[in-house]
Amino acid sequence: MSRLTEGKKLTSKELTIIGGKIKKDEVDKMIKIIPIISQMPFAICEYTNQIKFTKNEDIKTEHLERGRLFGENGDLEIRRDEDSYLWRFIGAVEAKYFLEFSYNNFWNNADIKHLYEYDKSFLLWGERKKDNLHHDIKVASAKLIYPVEYPKEKIEENLNNKVERAIVKYRLYTSYGRPQFAWYYGVEGKKWRA
Repeated sequence: MSRLTEGKKLTSKELTIIGGKIKKDEVDKMIKIIPIISQMPFAICEYTNQIKFTKNEDIKTEHLERGRLFGENGDLEIRRDEDSYLWRFIGAVEAKYFLEFSYNNFWNNADIKHLYEYDKSFLLWGERKKDNLHHDIKVASAKLIYPVEYPKEKIEENLNNKVERAIVKYRLYTSYGRPQFAWYYGVEGKKWRA
């Protein structure tokens, strides 16, 4: 089997990919009223003065430049575009939750009839120091606080050179080896060799 097609093959029957444009005053409505969004527990929000990685219920839409809400049910990205917001949702749920918003369906508008799915992860900045506060010398002034659950056992400093790091788990969707979309679906704490 070719490496370009090793992943799980998905079509529009298994994966919803939609997006559109909404007015600024519709952002709250989209993230607070649509039931599926409340089941996406994590959020990365870029505001005019800071970036916060938080729980979904802590999102403030005032001064929001870009946001990403995600979990097992889907991944909603929104970003400011002058006086409106562009959005993209990818998930295993039906598009019916978004019917009150104007949107385009990727599967109806693209020449791509299937995508391949791969499970991936990436490290977030910093080692865990206490609670969920992380530190990295490269970004020493940043408040690196992640909504992460760590294993209960305590890691002694310098024990086997292991440190606690936060990771984001995601599903990468490709077409003939070219990345098309990424669905962030989880965050967890891991032990890593330093």
